[in-house]
Amino acid sequence: MISNIALGLASLYFFGLHKSKNRYWAFFFLAMALAAFVGGIYHGFPELGMQSRFISWSLLSVALFFAQWAVFSKKINNYLLIFFLLKGIILLSFAITNVDFLYLIIDSLISMFGFVILGNLLIIKESYKLINIGIFISIISAIISRMELSLNPDYLNYNDIGHYITIISLLLISQGVSKLEEKSWVDDTIMSS
Repeated sequence: MISNIALGLASLYFFGLHKSKNRYWAFFFLAMALAAFVGGIYHGFPELGMQSRFISWSLLSVALFFAQWAVFSKKINNYLLIFFLLKGIILLSFAITNVDFLYLIIDSLISMFGFVILGNLLIIKESYKLINIGIFISIISAIISRMELSLNPDYLNYNDIGHYITIISLLLISQGVSKLEEKSWVDDTIMSS
């Protein structure tokens, strides 16, 4: 639960950094914060039921949607947005139906690696170096979560380790978004001169 709070606070901080400059990345961080806080409620009070767990998973799915939208925001069309949305809904439905986080790990890999990294390299062709590094680090979190690697089952279990690694991942993604915002500001200034 403590790692959920830490992840939520970090994500909320990153939301604050980007909310006035890049709304899609800001919404990504906000959804991540809400997912972490709701997930913390589930981990701290499992007697509340699976609904809080599923709400957290749903918010993660929303975050993934906004990350993809952020990358393709200048080249997006309605069909691509609908595809991102349907992909997320289908994998989230499988996750909830089977009560298995694996489907959200798959969605994370497809969304963040497939569309954010590969989509950027092949289609968008902007510099997302820090964002890409952050995403690669988040893959470590997914592996730890899936393998359930824990140092201490009560205080540093696989969820906690994954959350702390995710904070590092989000920090790098946030720094990458800041660099893109700086580049965009410089490009806009040059174009208006």
